[in-house]
Amino acid sequence: MTIDPDWQILEGNFHGDERDDDPATLRSATFPAPESLFTLSNGYIGIRGAPEEGAPETGSPVAGSPECGTYINGYFERTPIVYGEEAFGFARWHETIVSVPDGTGFRLFLDGVPLGCVGCTVSAGRRLDLRKGLLERRAVWNTPDGKAVELRSERFVSLARPNVAALRLTFTVRGNASVRLESFLDTSTANAGAHDDPRVGAKFSGAPFGVLSSRQAGALSSATIRTRTSCLALACAIQSEAHLIRQPDRSQPQALSPESQALSPAQSNEYPAPA
Repeated sequence: MTIDPDWQILEGNFHGDERDDDPATLRSATFPAPESLFTLSNGYIGIRGAPEEGAPETGSPVAGSPECGTYINGYFERTPIVYGEEAFGFARWHETIVSVPDGTGFRLFLDGVPLGCVGCTVSAGRRLDLRKGLLERRAVWNTPDGKAVELRSERFVSLARPNVAALRLTFTVRGNASVRLESFLDTSTANAGAHDDPRVGAKFSGAPFGVLSSRQAGALSSATIRTRTSCLALACAIQSEAHLIRQPDRSQPQALSPESQALSPAQSNEYPAPA
């Protein structure tokens, strides 16, 4: 990890060139909690700095993983505190901020196979710009048949509109391949368990909320949830767009970036290999 004078925190191979060879730059394996360091928050919504593609074997974040999490200030669940002996003034409830439905994940398929199953990460890095409040990430995967995929992501939470967060993903595919990109609102999220120590996680087991309703209409997906004991309701929604850029020379990379064409979160956009 490197902190430069321009108010930027760098990790790993963000640039993909000799600038990443600084001996002061630490790889993620040497830093115990990078998702906490790269968290974005505006005082109302907070999103941990976990990779968007999540678990390699599924292509999506793992429910309950401490690396993942989207949180809303004041949205909590509670569980009773059990004492061996009761006394006046004892606290009655554990109160825990709930990990709400997550809209940052995606799945990318090459020739119908999930990216995490056919490729291995050969380079990855992140940069947090503290002046702009912008988290950027770069990752490159190689596949056994010689294809390469580069991801660049930009993420921020709005100060002007505290309940809004935005994520832009740009994919560059080197080699002919059929590409399918899926965006989704994950309602299976859960807090990490605390077991015997409530300071490190949640005391409740299972999902802290129930899904009251869910809806998908075109590029918009939404869900309404309510916590089981504190009975707090929350509405969540994501709107996705996708745009395909084809290079004139088909031997050159093809990029996917969310700019104009609607992408249905409950469905997918599929881009066939060039002829």
